[in-house]
Amino acid sequence: MNLNPVYRLYGAVFARPALYKLNRFLYNLSLRGLGILNWENENLQGEVAVLRRVLSHAPSGAVVFDVGANVGKYSEKVLEAAPHVNLHAFEPSPTAFNALQTRLEGKKLECVQSAVGLTNGTAKLYDYASGDGSGHATLQDNVIERVHGGVSQAVEVPLLRLDTYIAANDIESIYWMKIDVEGREMDVLDGLGSLIEDGFPIRFVQIEFNEMNVLSGTFMEAFCNKLKGYRVFRILPGGRLLEISEEIVTLREIFAFQNLLFCCEENAIDLW
Repeated sequence: MNLNPVYRLYGAVFARPALYKLNRFLYNLSLRGLGILNWENENLQGEVAVLRRVLSHAPSGAVVFDVGANVGKYSEKVLEAAPHVNLHAFEPSPTAFNALQTRLEGKKLECVQSAVGLTNGTAKLYDYASGDGSGHATLQDNVIERVHGGVSQAVEVPLLRLDTYIAANDIESIYWMKIDVEGREMDVLDGLGSLIEDGFPIRFVQIEFNEMNVLSGTFMEAFCNKLKGYRVFRILPGGRLLEISEEIVTLREIFAFQNLLFCCEENAIDLW
């Protein structure tokens, strides 16, 4: 059905300042229907439901990376869903890292107190001046002020590249990798070096994409180009998946909270 006449009519009638609030309301409703801005609870986010479904197929000893583990809530869900996997949780904030270790004490995993990015060395981690190890902590220097309206302070933390870590730990493949580093997700992928291009197996990559990517200048297209050969899905409430691999640019480049799942096409078994 050709809807262009409908769109033109709507624009002619409703595109006026007096109706801005109505159009904005409809736009925000539509975003949530597309799987965007559904952050308020676990069911709306959908990521845990997908995680459980996928990890139920993971073989014993499969490697899982939680990059940006914060206080360990996500890592805890991983181990609840698949205690048989080999989990590596990366968190740079000293406060959050201590909470991560406390939460997962006695569990089988590797906790790594480090940020993950482009180089091996150190970096400045920006968090609220209260220093409480928030989930908004980031290597992107202007997030706390511009996005969250807070006052930030910086602390120097260790920084590592994933290709270096993978080589040092003799890791031969990654089954699932979650990346949530508040706008610097592409740095994490770039820190893999040529591993992806050289065929290093990473079956699933989950990335949080949001307004922080505006500040880092990272488009959805950049992730799709980096992860060539992967199908990309937006995670919907309840764990449903909406494929956006071939979606038009105007409906894919939306800089607001959404969880994305990149699935290596050759391993794209029917998990949903």
